[in-house]
Amino acid sequence: ILLLTLILVLSYAREFNLLFGVFTGLQIVFLMLTRPYYSLILLVTLITHAILYPYILLRSGRGFSITTYILWVCYATHFACGNSNHFASVDLGAGFKGMSSHYEPRATIQTYLSVFSMFFITLSFHFAHLNFKVLWSQIHFFLTFRLYTLFIYLVVMHTFRYHLFVWSVFAPKFLYEICHSVNLVIVVCVVSVLRVRKYFVS
Repeated sequence: ILLLTLILVLSYAREFNLLFGVFTGLQIVFLMLTRPYYSLILLVTLITHAILYPYILLRSGRGFSITTYILWVCYATHFACGNSNHFASVDLGAGFKGMSSHYEPRATIQTYLSVFSMFFITLSFHFAHLNFKVLWSQIHFFLTFRLYTLFIYLVVMHTFRYHLFVWSVFAPKFLYEICHSVNLVIVVCVVSVLRVRKYFVS
């Protein structure tokens, strides 16, 4: 499965640059940290990308449709890998893989990557296929969507602040939305640095 994944990744790349290196590295981290049967989800996701992504990209012209498709894949793969909007679904065992002794910072990073790695993989795949000019408009789309989502959930949290399940339902969901926003900022920063570097070097 790892070999097939790498073949699919390299088949996407016109040239193997740093951004595709990051994309491939994220997949390897995902396969190492998550449960074995989740690798099938990664493979199905990449096959789906190979079939649908060029068609949607051609039809939408890198507009609203492709943005909606990427967001849908981000959330679909996130929930398909056993995650939810509750803390009970977090696989703490992934944080201690490959560790001979307890080291809290590394365990935290590994746990975070095991939960949100498909989000990173999908976004980095999308941004890697965009040229320098279109990249900024897509980043604007995604950041606007995240700000809008956070605002809506902030209003909901304020409205239901005296609700019985505010800490068991609304607060975990709001924290997950914050994590998704942080993930987007991380991907945007990494992609921007690599693409700007490539743009000026070329």
